[in-house]
Amino acid sequence: MLEGRVRNSSFFFDIKLKFCMSKIRLVHILTETDTPREQASIASLSPLSNMGLEYVQQVNQRYSGEDWKLSKALTQSEYTNHGPGHYGAFQSFKKAIKENLIVKISQDYRVYHDLLSHILNISHETKPVHSVEEVELLSSRFPDNIKLICCYRNNQIVSGVLLFIEKNIIHTQYIATSNEGKDFGAFEAIVNFLLNEFRDKKYLSFGISTENNGTHLNEGLAQQKESFGARGVCHDFYNINFSL
Repeated sequence: MLEGRVRNSSFFFDIKLKFCMSKIRLVHILTETDTPREQASIASLSPLSNMGLEYVQQVNQRYSGEDWKLSKALTQSEYTNHGPGHYGAFQSFKKAIKENLIVKISQDYRVYHDLLSHILNISHETKPVHSVEEVELLSSRFPDNIKLICCYRNNQIVSGVLLFIEKNIIHTQYIATSNEGKDFGAFEAIVNFLLNEFRDKKYLSFGISTENNGTHLNEGLAQQKESFGARGVCHDFYNINFSL
């Protein structure tokens, strides 16, 4: 018997695929069945029952107000034991305040890109997909949608992130933090800046935490993102083998 789980990136649901005697049971876990998004999801998945799959819906509770404090978060990670936010991230941010770190929208693309390239080379023996010239060009063509956010200590960049801005979401890309920045909570300071500077946005995306085309979860990276109260969700990839 094989069981897998999938979570949609817009709202939370699980799909459990149980293979037993070539019969697949698909359990669609929902929070609300009357919302347009979940109705669309149901409409897209329910036809699978015509292919011989057993399609079942399960409605979970949805937290409201302060109810989330009474038990684990709805999207509690099965890889880490964090609730809605983690004490470690708060402690790191306290260090950033004590050190008077400065976070701002920056134009220091070359210095930031050098830091990013150095970190990627040491950690993964790779380099950024985009050159600094390409990043600068994209930022100049889309100044309202692409911004560089940097954290400074003693006028030196110790952490930075490339931010992509859309109507309802801000997405972080190319997060880079030096060892000095890690010691003083530089990235935690950047997250605090983003949450305040872009408080009109509905979502803050930290990007992927997987490797090898989504087949391997980087648990350390996922844990860091969850320490800010974020929750991991999966983009959906479906592969149906009709030869079964």
